[in-house]
Amino acid sequence: MKRTEIAVIGGGASGLAAAINAARLGRKVVILEAQNRVGRKLLATGNGRCNIANTLSDKKINECYHGKNFAPILMAAPLSEVIDFLKSVGISLRQEADGRLYPRSEQASAVLDLLRLETESLGIETICDARVNSIEPHGDHFKITYDGGVLESQKVIAAFGGAASPQLGGCEDGYTILKKLGHKASSPKPSLLPLLCSSKILRSLKGVRIHCDVSLVKSGKVLRRESGELQFTENALSGIAVFQLSSVYARIGGDYISVDVFPEYSTGSLFKLFSDMRSALKKLPAGDFLSGLVNKRVAQSLIKQVSPLELPSGKLSDIQLKKLASISKDWQFDITGPADWKQAQVTSGGVFLDQFDSRLESRLVPGLYACGELLDCDGDCGGYNLRWAWSSGIIAGRSAAEGLK
Repeated sequence: MKRTEIAVIGGGASGLAAAINAARLGRKVVILEAQNRVGRKLLATGNGRCNIANTLSDKKINECYHGKNFAPILMAAPLSEVIDFLKSVGISLRQEADGRLYPRSEQASAVLDLLRLETESLGIETICDARVNSIEPHGDHFKITYDGGVLESQKVIAAFGGAASPQLGGCEDGYTILKKLGHKASSPKPSLLPLLCSSKILRSLKGVRIHCDVSLVKSGKVLRRESGELQFTENALSGIAVFQLSSVYARIGGDYISVDVFPEYSTGSLFKLFSDMRSALKKLPAGDFLSGLVNKRVAQSLIKQVSPLELPSGKLSDIQLKKLASISKDWQFDITGPADWKQAQVTSGGVFLDQFDSRLESRLVPGLYACGELLDCDGDCGGYNLRWAWSSGIIAGRSAAEGLK
């Protein structure tokens, strides 16, 4: 039987941050990783560039994070501390639009390499292909059974991660094991992913991208509105703007997505624009009426809802143009559900944070800590989720190490 002071279960971003911060306080640390290498999901972040944090994350805690009781954790390890931690392992940062922070190398692989090198320099032992099957409290220590052996540890940090991206190691093991220890969790749901829609129009729009406003609507109420790029797929709406809506959909649900193709116009001003265009483009087929304003396939999909494509634009009536303006401002796509877990960037839901104190130690099982995606906190696109991983990992690692005193 192997023995250590602190066992970190999971070698993702939060697990690595926890292990490093615990070892820096002089503790013997072992990481148990279920995959054949640590940090697989970290490699995929930011399309391989690693959107490592966001400068607005301290200011937009209640706006860009979802769940309960997460704010004290984020403020206990604020962005300045996260940046200092990243710099301490050799990661320099640069800022892009909307506060997004990226490593100057623009390589997620470089970020992971530096974290791994730091674990090695601190003498942290990493055991891969070690999927944990059980955690059993035994007085002043824990017995951890994993594929390949048993580990005895005085403290345990649960950094299992969530169920998102199973192809990169996402699973529900953490929820199952912590539930056996008495913790409660909300049902995990996929978030930051495309939303499936039932519209037959989608097939003809597959691959088209437009800049517009999108809104998630439920029972006639707009739950969230976002601006940005919308991508049409064969059976879903995608793009970062829709991903942001999906984080709300995961927790509250929704009936349909409303697409505002011309957010810079009111319905009235759009009707006036169409009326002026009708006078200037009398002989142009209606199928080409909007081609100068928006992608041609989108233009024809809108026109088809009010007129035959071959009708001369000069013969479009006021009623048709008013309807076209109305549809263009509120193009509705009924939601049938989220895309599958493989397309999810993060898990919505998880183990409830009110079962942990401000040091992220379990109120139910003394000596057990948790961090990262396993807990009931998820953020928007833009570096918010990695920020949560770093902050919660720093606190869990530091607290576990100090708890040994």
